[in-house]
Amino acid sequence: LPWNIVFMDENVPDTQIPAYLVSNCHPAWIVAPANMYVVGQRVVAGCHGGQKMHPRDADSYLSYILMHEMGHAVEYQLHKSGYGRDRMRSEGFATWFAHYVSKLSSLTRSKGYFERDKKLAKSVIKRGARFSQFGGSGSDYARASMIFHVVESYRGVAGVMAIYEIMEKDSVSLFASIQKSLHWNPAELEERVKKFVGL
Repeated sequence: LPWNIVFMDENVPDTQIPAYLVSNCHPAWIVAPANMYVVGQRVVAGCHGGQKMHPRDADSYLSYILMHEMGHAVEYQLHKSGYGRDRMRSEGFATWFAHYVSKLSSLTRSKGYFERDKKLAKSVIKRGARFSQFGGSGSDYARASMIFHVVESYRGVAGVMAIYEIMEKDSVSLFASIQKSLHWNPAELEERVKKFVGL
């Protein structure tokens, strides 16, 4: 893909960023197929100028953020007809993709991004959060990614790809595709996710 990655400072006009990304303090976002925008200050210090990271940690976190945004570009290629229609699916896939790829890089491997999100998902699921609830918080991203981790643990990356093939071919939802591919209804999928996170 012809990637365009733009780094901006924190004074970028709010009108140039989708409103939900502003309110949730996203450090980066992507416009399909491969136009990525990164606000440097949000990477190292959040939205409100908190304590800045050590440069080594900032490099790792920036790499992880770029992996997440690249995950959106990968999902766009897999499911062009449904891209952007289901934010829970899209953010879950991109977060899973970042977890998967971060294991392959010495810069991100030791940072525990997957372990952090697994604990976060366990915590919110234990409190009763459901997949149908997605507000865009970090815990929502973590919980949604566990769907893809469960599929990967059962059928590998090929299993995740098979689900996207069904979604694209049959124009069905993520949950309908999982049911068609793996014969797990939504309740069974949720139980498998609970077991995966240790509940």
